[in-house]
Amino acid sequence: MTGYDFAAWIDGGEKACEGRRFAHDRGEPADALSGLCVVSPRADERRIGELLAAGVEQVLLGESALQDGTLVAGAVARHGAERIGVWLPVRRAAVSWGFDTTSNADFSVVAVTNPVPRWVVLLADGSPTDVDAQWWAGQMIAAGCATVLVSVAAPEDDDLLACAEMAEAAGERYWLDTGSSDVEELRFWTRYGQARRLVLPAGCDMDAAKAALERRLARDEGVSCSG
Repeated sequence: MTGYDFAAWIDGGEKACEGRRFAHDRGEPADALSGLCVVSPRADERRIGELLAAGVEQVLLGESALQDGTLVAGAVARHGAERIGVWLPVRRAAVSWGFDTTSNADFSVVAVTNPVPRWVVLLADGSPTDVDAQWWAGQMIAAGCATVLVSVAAPEDDDLLACAEMAEAAGERYWLDTGSSDVEELRFWTRYGQARRLVLPAGCDMDAAKAALERRLARDEGVSCSG
């Protein structure tokens, strides 16, 4: 994929900006979300059907898909792949140390449990699971979903490697949400994290962000943005 795509979060039913718009399902009437890509972490089959019948562009499932491994595949079969996605709120897995007693029978060594930065999936309330985000995204892609939206909690430089691995695994399905529209931060996610589809915070000027990133990247490597 060449170039970069942008989307934005929408708060309070505001739908003024062009392009793909994401919103959280807070239990409001389904028709209030018409035309949006709706993150509905706990949606069941009934809520999915209700939202799509009301004109929602796409429903992105969260922890309900973690709890029911057949939910995504069933929704794809009923409604089509382009109307179903998944939302992965993530954070870095904690790096911990432990005794490795298997590598050498004669002595034990202290080894890092998670030596490479990786993401684990969070529940909607922010509590962690032990589910590896890249593995889970692969399972959901295999089930047929069209979009993998990753929202990174408290992003830091260490997240860039995990981001690049997710970009390789999910390809054009991958959208990244870091909660920032700062051009230098976006530059790092695109250049070093290999993210190509970015979701900006609600209320930001998408056109200005795209133009600023284009100018900044042009100084690095001459890559142009496309909306």
